[in-house]
Amino acid sequence: MPKIGIGIDFGNDSIKVVAGRTQDGAFQVLNAAILRRSEGQGPDDVAPLLRSWKLKGQAIVGVTGRDMIIRYTQVPAMQDWRLKQVMGFEIADLSVQSGGDLSADFNRMDIPSSMSEDETILLTLIKNSLIDERTAALAGSKVEVACFTPNAIALYNLLVKMGEAGDGTVMVVNIGADSMDMAIVRNGSLIFARNVSGGSSLFNQALVEAFSFSDAKAEKLKKTMGRVLVRDNAAGLNRQEEKIARNLSGAAGRVYSMIQSSLMFCKAQIKVADIELDRLFLTGGGTRLEGLTDYLAESLNVPCDVLDPVPAVNATKLDSPAFEKNGLEFSSAVGLAMMGVYKDVYLIEVVSDAIKKKRHFQERTVYGVLAAVVLVVYLGLAFCLDKGDHETLDKGQRKIRSAINSRRSMSESAKALHEENARLVEDLTFLEQKVIAGTGFSRCLRLIQGHLPQDFWLTEVTLDKVQHENLGSGQEKKVVVRISGKGKESDEDLKTAYIKFTGKLEADESVNQVIAQYSDTGDVTFSMIVSFSNLPATDAENDLDGQEENEG
Repeated sequence: MPKIGIGIDFGNDSIKVVAGRTQDGAFQVLNAAILRRSEGQGPDDVAPLLRSWKLKGQAIVGVTGRDMIIRYTQVPAMQDWRLKQVMGFEIADLSVQSGGDLSADFNRMDIPSSMSEDETILLTLIKNSLIDERTAALAGSKVEVACFTPNAIALYNLLVKMGEAGDGTVMVVNIGADSMDMAIVRNGSLIFARNVSGGSSLFNQALVEAFSFSDAKAEKLKKTMGRVLVRDNAAGLNRQEEKIARNLSGAAGRVYSMIQSSLMFCKAQIKVADIELDRLFLTGGGTRLEGLTDYLAESLNVPCDVLDPVPAVNATKLDSPAFEKNGLEFSSAVGLAMMGVYKDVYLIEVVSDAIKKKRHFQERTVYGVLAAVVLVVYLGLAFCLDKGDHETLDKGQRKIRSAINSRRSMSESAKALHEENARLVEDLTFLEQKVIAGTGFSRCLRLIQGHLPQDFWLTEVTLDKVQHENLGSGQEKKVVVRISGKGKESDEDLKTAYIKFTGKLEADESVNQVIAQYSDTGDVTFSMIVSFSNLPATDAENDLDGQEENEG
């Protein structure tokens, strides 16, 4: 049976839930519902809805608004374990700065090397209080949370699956009730994702401030009489309609400014200056305002279209007209559901520590049960075979016992020789590492002298013999160079300078591994462990020549 993807978009105005699967190469929507808070519906109605659909599985939950932080970091190309270590520093710093209990995830962005030499990492942090609240909303159903992800990521994946990513630079903006989610795509690859405050409520607020309407009346007039003027053309409007249109056009100008500022922010964050927008897509409930797409197309001087998921999916299984009627509001939820069934999607998967521990425990329990079943089956088969061939096995056992006794003395002698051989091998390996480390020590000093940033200095450089999981030596110890130092505050980005410094050390052909730590809590300090191998012959010969001269 095909896997079912479930996407849940908890908006401030409504909650959208979509369940679907792949069918004949297309995404088929099996269930869709919208729970409007204005009608008294909310998070408590999500679990009953999922139960009524008789769904089982995992849901990807979208996040937007102020309970989420999206950041970008540029780092040199590095291995996954090294990147995890570097991002761990970044996450710890942001958690301290925000003063909150956060869960995080990150992923590389596929930005072409022609645009940026360094790798750009997208980092997402979400408050655990929000994670706990949204997880509790699913309690009582047979659907659990797979992960949390920014709605902007869901929009990007929806855009790609609808075949609208295209060539050039494309931007998709979801206008929600109180916020806007944005994704910028370059030649099909995500290069920027963002959430900003302010959505369709900006238009309501404009009418409330201009005419002292209630929010409910402003919402009604916006839907029945509202429009945005293009080139200030109010032809065909009566006096009241023109007043409403001019105030709504002012709010549309704020939306335009947010799009422009996001493009500028994108250039600054990924450090690419030559980004020019080629096409804009609008989606979300706020997109329905008449004239908005034409206004933004005129203001930005690019084509502006509506991104509607309804024509792009198979909705023949749906009984309710809610999905087709409110298709623009379902965009993020459809993208989230697609992320649950397609493998070739861009993922940010934020889960809390509690969920991580629970899944780890469940995996260990499953493996334990399977091992027990295998053991029981094996013992049962062994018992049956033993019962049928007891006499044959008994004779064989006596022969084996006799052979064991006759070879026991030989085995003990061989064991002693083996242990002695192992000891000699260990001593030889240690001496070889000493030679490498001695040569590496002088090489390390030359590397530090050549690459250490001017705002850093060393406090200690020593040789040591250590065991570390990242050195790839298993249980054996390796001779390494330990380096400690400090840095002073300056106009330079010390953390970036430190990362580039360690990258230059790792790039040297004589360096086997660099394990680095950095802290800017209080004084800036750093330490690293450097192991060496495969030293160039010229370096080894120079060091030996120096030793002979000293001896002479």
